[in-house]
Amino acid sequence: YAILFWGPKYINDKLGGGMKLAGGLSAMFELAGVFSVIVAGLLSDKLFGSRRMPVSIIYLALLAVALFFLEKLPATAWMLGAFLFLIGMLTYAPDSLISGTAAVDFGTKKGASTASGLINCAGSVGAVVGGTLPGLVQKQWGWQGVFTVLAGAVLLAALLLLPKWNALPNEAGVVKQK
Repeated sequence: YAILFWGPKYINDKLGGGMKLAGGLSAMFELAGVFSVIVAGLLSDKLFGSRRMPVSIIYLALLAVALFFLEKLPATAWMLGAFLFLIGMLTYAPDSLISGTAAVDFGTKKGASTASGLINCAGSVGAVVGGTLPGLVQKQWGWQGVFTVLAGAVLLAALLLLPKWNALPNEAGVVKQK
């Protein structure tokens, strides 16, 4: 949510050019989601044998690196657009796997709706935090501070998921460690 909400402001601060340019470039973040979720599903099913966490953890770790280096890139429209697309690719995959498929996998048949509700609740809290915290951090520490905080949060998420790397649902919908 922080990138979604604050992306146009960041691009406008970096490039000027007004909100038309900023809105168009920041749309690259959303456009990446179209491709990212399909690629992540294929990777999860075909490469990792229906395990969701390896794809999510790898994408989140790469996302942390990308966020940390975003502010260090040359400030050109092409570079920022391409990097926002990359960040979108690395964001939407784990979001889709965790909020969709993993909610069913790990929530089991009896608790899938509750798991989905809890995940979406966390997403709503994330929207509130992502809408307000970057403005406060940016005012105090600049854009590099914002991206460092985001990178740290994403890396923490990857580390929290790490113990579930081999988790695999069985046919009855019960998660087991492989």
